[in-house]
Amino acid sequence: MTSRQTDRYAISIAGLICLVVALAFLAFDPGALIARTREAVFDRLLPLASRPAESGRIAVVEIDRSALMTHGNWPWPRDRLAVLVEKIVEAKPALVAVEILLPENTDGNSASSDARLAQALARVPSVLAIVLDPELTSEPPPAVPLAVAGNIDLHDLVVMPGAVLPSAALRASAQGLGIVSLPVPEGEPVRRVFLLAGGGTSLLSGFPVEALRVAAGNATMIASGPPQVLRIGETAAPVSSDGQMRILFSSPGLREKRTTTASAVFTALKPLAELKDKIVLLGVSAPEAGGLRLTAVDPFLPSIQIEADAIETILGGRVPSRPAWSPLLESVIALLMGLAGVAAVSLASIGRSAALAIMPPLAWAGGTAAAALGTLQLLDPVAPLPWQASARSEPPPCAIAATACAVRPSRGASHCISRRKSCAASAITRTN
Repeated sequence: MTSRQTDRYAISIAGLICLVVALAFLAFDPGALIARTREAVFDRLLPLASRPAESGRIAVVEIDRSALMTHGNWPWPRDRLAVLVEKIVEAKPALVAVEILLPENTDGNSASSDARLAQALARVPSVLAIVLDPELTSEPPPAVPLAVAGNIDLHDLVVMPGAVLPSAALRASAQGLGIVSLPVPEGEPVRRVFLLAGGGTSLLSGFPVEALRVAAGNATMIASGPPQVLRIGETAAPVSSDGQMRILFSSPGLREKRTTTASAVFTALKPLAELKDKIVLLGVSAPEAGGLRLTAVDPFLPSIQIEADAIETILGGRVPSRPAWSPLLESVIALLMGLAGVAAVSLASIGRSAALAIMPPLAWAGGTAAAALGTLQLLDPVAPLPWQASARSEPPPCAIAATACAVRPSRGASHCISRRKSCAASAITRTN
């Protein structure tokens, strides 16, 4: 075996070792590093994706800072909320969904303070908020009406021991209860909402789903599959094994267009036309009320706007999702890229191997980015790339040296081979 063949053999062995280690890292993802990187890439891509036309069915009433300055600090008494809901109901909306948790009062006056608000909610189809509780609650929440057709896989569904419910008087007046808890990993922005989740022994629906269900005439939802789809009246959304849905966030202009302040509702001399026949979401946007959330598009987005964007995502029929087969495809692509990198380094010249090694990652990154922007099918554009680079067995200094050999042949082939040999040897040492 010649010296050149020995060098290439050592490089190939080092590349294969690096490839095995990299694929193991991809499979186990310690510290969720790959998952966090993937999500961050999607955060950058999705705002660039085309959006369907505005549905025109959503209106948001925000209790903002000016409303608190005029009508008192948060939380408001129930009778003050009742006045606001009464003014909204006068506009004849299709639905009022209150994204404010209204549990039993602890002062013993719950029945009297809730009576007026309950009467206002009873005048129109309405949905109230519930919150998943990590502790067992005394009263199980009512289950959502759901029919199943086909095989549905919800093995990653979030199930909590209990749920915090609205007061009994308010529950009796509302037609639906929806989860306003948001599935957010620690330190990460809000990207998703619950379509379905478990509370106690009951299957519950998310706030956006429940708003659409009640607006459709208290329709029974249908979960069908494969592919897994949750049908809510005439609308549908893909449902993953964890029962969550990624949001396609609206533009700031659309959010502003659909929003009316509580102060404007209070002071209106006649019913507001912009609320008529709309699904009206009522929530708090004042910072002191604690309703602002970190999202991928805005570090201080009111949670009521997050729920509104989730409804718009469902109504628009374009839901960002990762196909169930995407992890397998990404692993296969990573393996093929790694093997291609090893083959390129082993069989081709330095300059040609660099070119052959770069083209597949660029094609993969471009193709997956196009899929995300065009179809909202989220394939990881980044994860396979480091494994292909690892297969080349060249940490950054070695890669720089190889490039220098390619563009400065005057330094001599022997110099390049010796540098590559030392790089391969160091890679084997580090791996062992």
